[in-house]
Formats: sequence, C-alpha cells, structure tokens
Amino acid sequence: MATRHDDKLITLLTKKSAKWTRAMDATTEDASKYMTAVFEDFQKAKRLKLLAFLDTLSLDENGRIVNVAANEMRLAGFIQELQTLQIETFDPESSFGKWIDRQYGKAANTGVKKAGDFYKIGEGVKTLPTGYAPPTAELIRGVKEMLFLQIADRNSMDLDLIRQSVMRRILDPTGTVQSLRQDLLKTGQLEDMLDSAGRRITASERADRIASYEFADLTTKAEQQTVNEIYNDGEEDPEGTFYLWHQVQDDRKSESHAKRHGKIMSQAAWETKDFGDGQYGLAPTRPRCRCDNILVRPEWFSPEVREKLLAGGVVTEAQMAA
Repeated sequence: MATRHDDKLITLLTKKSAKWTRAMDATTEDASKYMTAVFEDFQKAKRLKLLAFLDTLSLDENGRIVNVAANEMRLAGFIQELQTLQIETFDPESSFGKWIDRQYGKAANTGVKKAGDFYKIGEGVKTLPTGYAPPTAELIRGVKEMLFLQIADRNSMDLDLIRQSVMRRILDPTGTVQSLRQDLLKTGQLEDMLDSAGRRITASERADRIASYEFADLTTKAEQQTVNEIYNDGEEDPEGTFYLWHQVQDDRKSESHAKRHGKIMSQAAWETKDFGDGQYGLAPTRPRCRCDNILVRPEWFSPEVREKLLAGGVVTEAQMAA
C-alpha cells in the first residue's frame, strides 16, 4: 500500500509535469503557426511558378505538347528555378534554418530542465549535481540534420515527379497541357501534396505534423540524455531507468494512450511493450501527443510500493491528481 510519502511524491512530480506540458503545448502551437506559414508560402510560390511554366510549353496547332528541344530546355531551366526556390526557403543557413536552430535549442533546454526538476523533487534537493553540464549541442545538430535531410529528400522526390510528368507528356503524341496538369494534380505538385503513405495532405498539415512531433521528441531525447548524465555517467541504461506515463486527462485524450496512463516501466519496457496500436517508446509516439514521461527512481519510493510500481504497475488516479 502506498505511503503518504509515495502519494506526495507522485503529486509533486505530476504537478511539475503539467507545468512542462503546458509550456510544450505553447511551443508547439507557435512552431506550427510559423512552419505552416513557411510551407504554405513555399507551396504557393511553387504552384505559381509551375503554372507559369506550363504556359511556356510549345504546342502544335491541335494544342498538343510538341517533342522539341526547346521544351526540354524550358523544363531544365524550370527545374533549376525550383531548386533555387527550395534552397532559399529550406537551406540550413536560411532564415528558416536559423529559426530551427533557435527553436531546437529551446526544445532541448526544456528537456534538460524537466529532467532537472524531476531529479530535484525525487532526491529532495534544490540543485543539480556539481559540475553537471548537459551535452545537447550534438543532439540538436543530429536532429536538425535529419529534419533537413527529410525535407530535401521530399523536395528532390517532387522535382523528379515533375520532371517525369513533363517528359512523359512531351514524348506522348497525344499529350496536352490539360493532361499534364492532371498528372501534376495526382502527384500533389499543384495542390495538396502526398505523404509517404500516399495520403493527400496540405502544406499546413505537413508543417503541423513536423512541429507537433519533432520538438516534443527532441525534448524527450534531451531529457533522456540529462538523466543519463546525472545517473549513468553519460551512458544509456534502458533497463535501469524508469518513467511514469502521464496523459492529460480531458476530452481530447486518446483511448490508445489512456492504456499507458499511470504505468511505470523501464525505458526498455516502454520501447518494447505492445499496446495494440503500433506505437512504441516514450512520448511522443505520434504527432499532437500531449502525454509526458516522468522520471522516477526505485529509491524514491517506499519499499512497500517499489516492486509493484516499477514492474509496470498503475499509479491510482488519486495519486495522479494534482
């Protein structure tokens, strides 16, 4: 049976978690708005350039696209124009890239502070260990490189789709601008784009997916790094590091993540536990996930509850109440 100490500990930890969850919600909303504006502006500029390019194609008297060198040269020039637009918009040294640097720094710092707060509560101290310095710079650099690689790969794929569509209609004796436009619509080059699963999404949806996952995921990674630095000499210890899953309890909560709410498991267990939804690991496991991971240590709890809680037991709603 949980002691008064256990109840108080859980309450303090979940209160602090709620504070950081609200902060991350605000960060995500701001990031989503900014990234949506960038992605929408890029999509609009790309669409205008694409429509203007279609008007430059040479046609025969029946309105069919003719197979001549001039059309291929126009296509090559247009592809170069789009590449320039992509670089100006999404280059790591662009204004967007510098914004990502700042926001990723904030997200990583949030993870460091979260881990520090949980450490202070659990250990009953007011400061972090002497000489502690979280190594987040390398983490930020790696995550940023992955983000820009994903964007570059997507843009490269779109350029290939445009090039293939245009060349196919140039070589098609019956190809027209209208049929080419239909090709470009189907592949998401004129209006909504296609995601990796072939679903049609808008530029704003694409931006929101990135903003609502990448920043929270970076915060979690920075939090894990901080925990490892404090307790594990900088090394990972997934079997010996435990987290309590805390889901925001309101009408927006998902049934899938409600199954996780209140459970305490090792990092390794979270990464392998099957909840039947195809999602594994610590939060976030999907975009718009508002759940939180709360660091807990066996020594923080009374002997009466250690074995139950740290073996995947469920913390009661009374204990979770703030």
